[in-house]
Amino acid sequence: LFFFGKFASVPRLLRKAIGFLADYSYSLYLTHATVMTYFYIRYPGHDSDPSFFWMTIAVSNIVAIIFWWAFERHHRRVAAWMKSKINRENKATA
Repeated sequence: LFFFGKFASVPRLLRKAIGFLADYSYSLYLTHATVMTYFYIRYPGHDSDPSFFWMTIAVSNIVAIIFWWAFERHHRRVAAWMKSKINRENKATA
C-alpha cells in the first residue's frame, strides 16, 4: 500500500479479507441487481426503509459468494482444460 509517499505493509488478515472481496466482486456485480429487484418487487412498500435496503445488500453478497463458490472460482481450471482440448484437436487435424 502506498500512503503519502511511503510504502506501508498491510497486515496479512487484511490482505486476505481484501483478496476474498476481490474474488467474488464480479459475481456480486452480476447478481446484485437481480437480487435487489426481486426483493423490492416481491415486498413492495419498502422503498424508503434503510433496514430493508441493508438486508438486500447482505442477501446480494451471500448470493454472490455462493455464485462465486459454485462457478467463478473454477475459471482457471476450466480455461486450462478447454485450452488443452483445443490444442489436442488442432494437433490431430494438422
